[in-house]
Amino acid sequence: MPIPVLYRKAGEAAVASYAYTDLASGLGYQIYYGLKDSAGSYRLVDNADVYSDEVGEAISASGTKTFDSSTFNLPKTVKGKVFVNVPTATPDDAGNSMSVSGSVFVYDGTTETRVGGVSSTSCGNNEQIIHNFSFDATETKIKKGDLVRVKIQFIRSGKNCSFAYDPKARKYNVAPVIDAGTTQLAVHIPFKLDI
Repeated sequence: MPIPVLYRKAGEAAVASYAYTDLASGLGYQIYYGLKDSAGSYRLVDNADVYSDEVGEAISASGTKTFDSSTFNLPKTVKGKVFVNVPTATPDDAGNSMSVSGSVFVYDGTTETRVGGVSSTSCGNNEQIIHNFSFDATETKIKKGDLVRVKIQFIRSGKNCSFAYDPKARKYNVAPVIDAGTTQLAVHIPFKLDI
């Protein structure tokens, strides 16, 4: 009696899609947009067609805002240069200024592993500015169940400043108004491509 030949069934094929790729570097970039949901939590989404419950908010004191992505269903590796855009505005009143810094982490539910960050960029009196900073990420593995966490820190002086986070880029109409450029808080995260 001949021995039967058994073949493994092929698993479901998964296709990773990215906002853009850098094939020469072997990286795929995913853009995460910050938003505030109806429960008041800060989230990261990878779709600019999602509305934030609020377009932005006043920064009345120095502090940190923490934005979390959904948990990952598949492992990935962060590697390359991260780009972060943070829209802000300061009022027209002498002595107003604000510094903005940002850091990216992988969070497993207990421990934050720092991927990288930048110390600060600043804006002065009566300015609308999109803080655009970049940094080299430490190569970091994301396991199934981990999430990406972005922390934006503000140090301000003077009157209230504004900070925006709307994936749909609607105008922020509370003084100081943010209507130049965009109100999208965007974080471009590079992942190693499986090529």
